[in-house]
Amino acid sequence: MQESLDRFGDRFYRRVFTPAEIAYCESSPAERTRRYAARYAAKEAAWKALSLDDTGHAWTAIEVVRQDHGVSVVLHDPLAARALARCTTAISVSITHEAGYAAAVVLAHTAPPGH
Repeated sequence: MQESLDRFGDRFYRRVFTPAEIAYCESSPAERTRRYAARYAAKEAAWKALSLDDTGHAWTAIEVVRQDHGVSVVLHDPLAARALARCTTAISVSITHEAGYAAAVVLAHTAPPGH
């Protein structure tokens, strides 16, 4: 992650992360790279949990939000509309980061059509 941050700078930040995500990651210089890496991992996991293809969707349509009880994933249109059309009722996320690695698990909960 540090290599991407160094190499692509602001262009990378704006393409992948929302302004709120950038503000949170930048608020702690000591944790900066780990925070970006964890959010990137969560976005990738959400991409897979939602069965999205690799094209046509902005990374910023998936936002990792820090809350008092932990983190959550918020979808912005058009992904929010797509998830609703697929009967996605909730998204659960767990992230972790330590020196040298970040990992995330995302579950997309769905209801049977018509429920």
